[in-house]
Amino acid sequence: MRVVSFRIAAMLLASAVTALSQTPKAEPLKKVDQSTIQRLERDIPELLRKGNVPGLSIALIRDGKTYWAHGFGVKNAKT
Repeated sequence: MRVVSFRIAAMLLASAVTALSQTPKAEPLKKVDQSTIQRLERDIPELLRKGNVPGLSIALIRDGKTYWAHGFGVKNAKT
């Protein structure tokens, strides 16, 4: 179970990095592109289900500033 969770965590990280890598770099990030957020909000719950991971918190941070944070699933799978 723990190995599966690590694999899913790696997939989630790869998904976030892929989404962020498509953000234009020509100008400083003033806000997160809504298509990036939509992609993450669409893909992460499916990855959590596939990996049987009950919950996840994620944040997009650049230059020490948090631009987006979101929680998915539950904190305690038993309750």
